[in-house]
Amino acid sequence: MPFAPAESAHEVLRLFSARALETNLELRFEAQLAGPLLVAGDPHRFRQILLNLVDNAIKFTPRGSVTLYLAWTAPAPGATPAALAIRVRDTGIGIPA
Repeated sequence: MPFAPAESAHEVLRLFSARALETNLELRFEAQLAGPLLVAGDPHRFRQILLNLVDNAIKFTPRGSVTLYLAWTAPAPGATPAALAIRVRDTGIGIPA
């Protein structure tokens, strides 16, 4: 089913805005999309993935920021299919090597 990934991302960040405000975390959204992007897929599953990623980032980030990135790579003629990349970056403690 068609959906707009950027709208899903904004919705997820709105859901966490009160929690982030309580801990003085800044929630950010950055996107490299080709205008208003619609993709075909499962919007509920996509939203659940975003919820899990952002929730974990907030959980382990006592201060600073959490940024959700979306990047679209258009398909090359006769080559690989298009791709939507999702990345969450935070200023939390990280994972030891």
